[in-house]
Amino acid sequence: PDESLAVGIQSALWNAGRVRSAGAVDILIAAYAIANDATILSADQDFAHIAAVSDLVHEYVAPTA
Repeated sequence: PDESLAVGIQSALWNAGRVRSAGAVDILIAAYAIANDATILSADQDFAHIAAVSDLVHEYVAPTA
């Protein structure tokens, strides 16, 4: 994806008051998923924060014991 997509996600998180809710790697993964119309399946709640401020499609998958 274009770098502006990742910067836009980070900016949207900041503007929503979720400054430390997702790391740089999670933002890059989300940008690639958005650019490729992919759904992220993860037990990481950081992607839920990103999905709340972007076009990311995320499904929480609970970890198994």
